[in-house]
Amino acid sequence: MIEILLAVCFTILGLLDVENVIPVEMKIDRIKYKIKRILSSNADFWGMLLKNIINLEECNQAIRKVLEEIEAIKGMWKRVIVYLNYREKWRFYFAWYTLYILN
Repeated sequence: MIEILLAVCFTILGLLDVENVIPVEMKIDRIKYKIKRILSSNADFWGMLLKNIINLEECNQAIRKVLEEIEAIKGMWKRVIVYLNYREKWRFYFAWYTLYILN
């Protein structure tokens, strides 16, 4: 009973970050979208390399685009990293991003 009262008091005082779940969920969705774009761009890049004539400028643009997306996602993760313990899937996305996008 005391734990419930403390949780209610903390929520009223704004000491808990529960009210940030919806904005964080929206940011995580944006991160997922950007990850999908990176994967698509990577597939396009490998497709460029399979052509008979490889356009280096086109390849460089594709690589720059991916690197810019990765930098944008890094900044987005910095803003939501403290909330990862609220949802298991958020931690999963971060772990997946770290393993498959950054490596």
